[in-house]
Parts: sequence; structure tokens; C-alpha cells
Amino acid sequence: MEATFDPRTGLYVHANDEAREQSWADPVTGRSGAHWTRALGWLAMCLVDVAELLGPKRFAPLSAQTNALFERILELRRPGGLWLQVIDQPDLAGNFVESSGSAMLAYALRTAQSLGMVAVLRQVMKPGPEGHLEMADLCGVAGLGPYQSRYRDGSPGYYLTEPRVSNDAKRVGPLMMCRAVMSGRRVPAAHPLPVS
Repeated sequence: MEATFDPRTGLYVHANDEAREQSWADPVTGRSGAHWTRALGWLAMCLVDVAELLGPKRFAPLSAQTNALFERILELRRPGGLWLQVIDQPDLAGNFVESSGSAMLAYALRTAQSLGMVAVLRQVMKPGPEGHLEMADLCGVAGLGPYQSRYRDGSPGYYLTEPRVSNDAKRVGPLMMCRAVMSGRRVPAAHPLPVS
């Protein structure tokens, strides 16, 4: 976790290049330049699942870092209870509340019994064109380096250029996990979620 931790913000960045060769990497630290909410969501979900699998005694070496991360994430919640695409830059032009990362953080925080997330369901489930509910405002995909015909530079502004989609399976999954926890049904820790 130390490789992606930014002590200036108290958050973890999207990626780290140990060789410091990628143009998106800081030449001194190797870290990418932004705090993407879904990357934090993957980390937060992994932490609570590992904590559940290991138990408090064996998870103790990660407890302080996990608690500090969750406290920082809670500080960055928007007034409606969710989180921005670039989580720590509310003044960044074009930044928006991103549904999938918010669902992931809600699942992690709720699983850690730190937060009630009824607001998540109300805010991100909207009527679709055919009248059915759909999960809207999902970041389609984000990454670093070359992809198709462009270069993803890892800047905060880059994360706002990816298309927004609705009802993508790997984004709806965290919302379903959060809802299961809210209903008192624990999701097995070995959930097979795809990475993106």
C-alpha cells in the first residue's frame, strides 16, 4: 500500500510505476497524479474483505492504515452522501459524482459498520428510457498509458474524459453488494469481481 500512498492527501493514487518510466508517473515517487474514486473503491473493498477473512488479530498490521483511509474517505463525501470521480478535487471543472466508485466505498464502509448508505440507492438509481430503473453516471473505464488511439496520462482532468455509461455489470455489482449488506445478508468475501 505504501507505493501508492500520497502523504499530502492521505489517499492512495491509481497506480505506481516502480521503474519511473511511464510518462504518467511522477519521476521521483513513481505515483500517478490523481485519486480516482473507483481505484480507491477496489482498495477499500479488498481491505474489508481481507479483514473479514483474517480476523482482527491477523489484520492488525493493516488496521491503522485502513481506519485512516476510511476516515479520509468519509471527509470527502459530497453533501448528497456520494463521492466524486476525482475524489479530492471538488473544484475541478467537469468533476462529477461517480456511481460505481461511490457504491464500492459504500459497500466497504457499510461492511466496516461505519456508515449507513440508503442515500446511495436513491441517488444513483434513475428511471431509464423504457421506464426501468438503471444505475447511471458510471465511469465506463479508466486506465493509464496507451489505449486505442490515445494516451491516458493519469492527470485529474483525464479521469473526466472517459465516457459515462449506465448499467455496466462490473459497476452495478458493488451496488448489489452494498444493498445485500444493508439487508443484513453478508456477501462472501471471495466475490469474483472483475478488475477495471
